[in-house]
Parts: sequence; C-alpha cells; structure tokens
Amino acid sequence: MALPLMAAMLLPRSAQALPTDRAFVQRIVDSNYYDAVKTAQGKLHFRIPVRFYFGSSLYSIIDNGQIYYSAGGQTPVPILELYTYYGEHKFRVMSGTVVFTSASDGVNATFNTDTIQMHNLTYDLQGSNSEEVRLNLYRQEYYIEFDWYPPESVLGSTITAGIQFQSTVTEITFQNGSSVSTQTQYTKNFTLGTFSNLNSRDVQPQLINPIFYSNNENSANSAGKVAVPYVAFQQPIKYYTSWNPAQIPCQEQSGMLWLQAEDTVQPGFRIFMQVHSSESTDSSDIILWYTSNKVNVPAYHRIHDFTASTYSYQREGDNITYYDNRYKQLSWKIRYPNTEDIVPNDMFEL
Repeated sequence: MALPLMAAMLLPRSAQALPTDRAFVQRIVDSNYYDAVKTAQGKLHFRIPVRFYFGSSLYSIIDNGQIYYSAGGQTPVPILELYTYYGEHKFRVMSGTVVFTSASDGVNATFNTDTIQMHNLTYDLQGSNSEEVRLNLYRQEYYIEFDWYPPESVLGSTITAGIQFQSTVTEITFQNGSSVSTQTQYTKNFTLGTFSNLNSRDVQPQLINPIFYSNNENSANSAGKVAVPYVAFQQPIKYYTSWNPAQIPCQEQSGMLWLQAEDTVQPGFRIFMQVHSSESTDSSDIILWYTSNKVNVPAYHRIHDFTASTYSYQREGDNITYYDNRYKQLSWKIRYPNTEDIVPNDMFEL
C-alpha cells in the first residue's frame, strides 16, 4: 500500500502568505529548478521538482508530466511519465532504465520497461534541504532524482532532453470564516539540455559463425540443426531473437543457440539480450537490453522429391528407350543449389 507524502505544516488562519511565499511555490513553473546533467558513465542524471508547500494554504504540484528525449530532431520519446493519483505521485518508465537516487519505492531502486506499470513515490521523497527551507518550517519542497541509462538505440548519439507537464498552484484564503480555494493551472515544456556521445562501459553480446551438428552430442535435439555460438560479457538474464519474439531465460555467459537448418541462406540473425550491467553495484542492480552483431545462417541442402524408378537407357544411334528391371535409378532435387552451404564440399552417400 502506497504511503502518503510527508504532511505539510499547517499555516495559522490569521497568517497571510507573503509575495515571497507565492514566488516560492511558483518555482514549480520555473525552468531554473529543473536539471539534467551527463555523468562520466554516459548516463543522464535528472533532478525534477514535484511539489512546493507553504503550509497548507499555498502549494503547487505537478499533476502529470513526461520527461522525454529527442534524437536528431525526431519525435520526442518519453523516458518517464509522472501522475498524481489521489494525492500520491506515481510514475512509469517508458524508455531505457531508470535508477532512482532519491524519492522512489526505495533509494537506488531500478525500474525499466519490462513491466510497464505504475510505481509509487512515497514519503521518502526528499526535499532539497536548502537553508531557506531549514530555516522556515512552513516551506517544504520535494524533488525526484534519478539516473537514466539510455536505450542502446541512442548510444553514441546526440539527444535533447526535456520535460512537459501540467501543474496546479493552489492558494487557500479565508473570507468571512469560510475557506476559498483558488487554483491556477499551467502547461509547460522545458528543454533541459543537449547531450552528445552517450556511451556505456558494457560490451554487446557477440555471435560467432554458425556451425552444423550432424549428431546429438550436445543435446537430444541437436542433430540436423545449426548452432550459433554466443558470448555475453555481462551476466545474462534472458534473450529473444530476430526470428522469435519469445523471451528465453538465460544465465550462461557463453553457449549455443540452436536454429532449424533451412534450404537457403537466412540473413541477419541476431539476439536481444537483457543483462546485469557492469555498472551495477551492491545497492543498485542496473538491468539493460543489448543487441548482438548479425550473422548469416548458411543453407543446409537437403534431398527433396526422392524417387526410385526402373533403370532406363538409350543405345547410341537410336531413339529407343530401354528398361532394365534388374536395376533402379535414384533421383532427387536440391533447392537453391547455388547458395552458400553450411557444410562446404559435402555430398550425399548411398
């Protein structure tokens, strides 16, 4: 069950909010309080305010929003979506991997797009602890901070990060003994910076040239199949292939991927592997997806339309066909005979 945000301090009814206090809660719509920086590891660190309070009579909040990136001027891609639901902040990760350094279900909690779901921002939401807040018990400010590990598709690219959101500033006044709530809503879109050469210390999984198995040495079903050796440089979790979207658990950093041999070359085979990043720590398990190199799977030529018929021949000088029932003539067809064969210079044996 989600825990509520820390309760704001109550402002006495006789007190009136000063203009400086209004300016304090107006920071929710001031781009100077939103930040994104690139770290040495190539990830981006975001610091986003989500609430400002002056007691219980003056406050501001992000109702909903989206932190995004854009590469090469293309359509913005959401990184993180923010919501307010019955007074509680929630989020869901839309791109890459997010590791919260404050203000989440747990500091250093890791979230990615494997399961698109709502997560809670709990009372652990940390304020800035700035001097003006420490010295004024009526003022409270709340931020989320997180590291974003970009998806593999944008590594090495130049991207622009930003945030677009809707927010509400609420002021409660008392007139003739009754409270009156005045709300002002804003829609904002801030650019947080442009960043180049986003990289990772991780190495992509590698595929090696396929080989053919003619027996069952390595598995009960390996005979007649193609084996593609792979090597992972981080601890794998699971993978899927460019031929099959089904995700398969995997814990071995090297092994074989078994494929069905075909009569023609199958180009562009690769795997998409989820791993524990080398940037993981004891307190933060970074889980990322990486794409392997591509390999072409050569053909394995099979016999098709195999037939055995009575041996027939023609003698030189005439057009008569003779049949000899003592012998049988074998014939077959090969599909795509000119394509690369996974077993070069092989032959059929009777």
